[in-house]
Amino acid sequence: MGSVTIVMLTLQQGLYRSLLGRKERFKMFRQAICVKARELFSHLLTLRGFHGKLIIDHKQCEMKIKVSPGSGKGTRKDPRSLSGGEKSFAQVCMLLAVWEAMGSPLRALDEL
Repeated sequence: MGSVTIVMLTLQQGLYRSLLGRKERFKMFRQAICVKARELFSHLLTLRGFHGKLIIDHKQCEMKIKVSPGSGKGTRKDPRSLSGGEKSFAQVCMLLAVWEAMGSPLRALDEL
């Protein structure tokens, strides 16, 4: 092998190790953001006596919420079974939690 080939193989291996390290750091960063969003979502719900959970599935690229209104002694319900006001409150809590976790400097919310 020539010296150029050895240099290219070394560079390729170094870049591959760097890519693996970056992927691992991204997963850790993403996990930290998710933890922050889940905690803030639960906190915002408790301000009005609700209890809930933010479920984030990265493999399926889905985010779901489960909410129980009132005392929270009941089972968590799918947001579609909540009343209009309860559903709106849960969705606003989810939006605020995600926005805060992402650290967005600007926030705007409008009715559709």
